[in-house]
Amino acid sequence: MQIAVNNLSDYDLIQKCLNEDKEYFSELVSRYKNLVYSVILRMVNNQDEVGDLAQEVFIKIYKNLHRYYPDFKFSTWIIKITTNHVIDFRRRKQQETVSIDAADFEMASDESPERFFVPSRIFSSTVSASTSLKCW
Repeated sequence: MQIAVNNLSDYDLIQKCLNEDKEYFSELVSRYKNLVYSVILRMVNNQDEVGDLAQEVFIKIYKNLHRYYPDFKFSTWIIKITTNHVIDFRRRKQQETVSIDAADFEMASDESPERFFVPSRIFSSTVSASTSLKCW
């Protein structure tokens, strides 16, 4: 069976996958994993995230095989899915982080970090207790 799979075109493998022969998808993954990995690595430049992103890309490819048109090369279609997925990932990642320069750290002159985070009754009692302490 392995020899027969190697001789099938990408389109034939896709048709077999669409006809409920899911095991043929592993041949597509085998053929295009290096392409997907290299595109992701160039766009993300973080080895730790490449594997997860590649797996997500192949899941997307599998779920969308019915949308592939043989008018275009399968590799082109895969590259497009990969780049779009990485762009979406980078957008999500960018939204999760906030630049320290963009954060507003200014406080009124009578405020302190403790006053901001500690409830007022605890803050008041702490201030009173600390002012009654004698310094040596």
